[in-house]
Amino acid sequence: MSVGVLVPTFNGARFLADTLESLRSQTSRLLVVDDASTDDTVAVARRCGVAVVEHRERAGLTGNWNRALRLVDSEHFVLAHQDDVYEPSFVATMEALIESRPRAFAAHCRVRYIDERGRLASPAAARYKETFWPQQEPYEREPLAELRALQRGNYIIAPSAIYRSAAVRELGEFDESYQFVPDWDYWVRGLIAGRTIVGTHARLVGWRRHAGTATWERQRSLARYDDEIAIQESLAARARLPVRYGYVEKVLLSDFAARLANGDRVAASALSRYARQRAGKLGRRSSALMAAMLACGRLGGVALRSLEWMAVRLAAVAVRADPR
Repeated sequence: MSVGVLVPTFNGARFLADTLESLRSQTSRLLVVDDASTDDTVAVARRCGVAVVEHRERAGLTGNWNRALRLVDSEHFVLAHQDDVYEPSFVATMEALIESRPRAFAAHCRVRYIDERGRLASPAAARYKETFWPQQEPYEREPLAELRALQRGNYIIAPSAIYRSAAVRELGEFDESYQFVPDWDYWVRGLIAGRTIVGTHARLVGWRRHAGTATWERQRSLARYDDEIAIQESLAARARLPVRYGYVEKVLLSDFAARLANGDRVAASALSRYARQRAGKLGRRSSALMAAMLACGRLGGVALRSLEWMAVRLAAVAVRADPR
């Protein structure tokens, strides 16, 4: 087997044992790359019998991904996340898939969304991303077609991906100026270079969403939306496509609705101000809608979430009618 699995970690002790146990039997090349954790992450990994590369200085999420890249010594590799659970067939299935498509620099699969207790979840963002998938199994779009799909949003779940090491050596490391979307930027870079991405509908990863994940923490920072605006502008410039901010607008509205519906008026107000400040890019209608719903309190958030569910259903219908 020529697949290495690297697990970049930071304070991931809570779920790390589950992650490592789901991967140990799938590869002989399993390695934890720790980013100066202050909890029991390193001890947990060692109790699981997994080798650890420790760092005393924090590099941040993207920086630690790059530390892991520098340790790759296999033909293909996976950057597994410290919170997730992998099906027993994940590595073998993904290795066979990427080997079957010589142009692909990465392959990915669908996931099951789970909460902190391992229960199935179905957030609105997940339902929306499900509409991005073509019907073919497996699928492999031409680079420009895939770039157009990625303009609608980053539907590729980073921990589900396997990479071709030779292609990664050509593409280089993740861009550390991005702390929320380094994977999205990487997909774009590979496609611009003329490579492809291949996907399978098989759900081979339990992608855990909980309040301690790196993604969740970044969602609490408005810089997350700045990153998403920047990647949309970069994608459009590199692919010579019109710039589109629709996905950022959808995410902002979704996050606003969730916070307002949950009674977090402070966070909802911050998102409303952000929308107002970025109205020149994100559109004035969203800003006005947020202001109006904010005045309605929690009921406004509940109403927006209902509209969001309807929008996802309509998007799914549109994709089925035109699956390109």
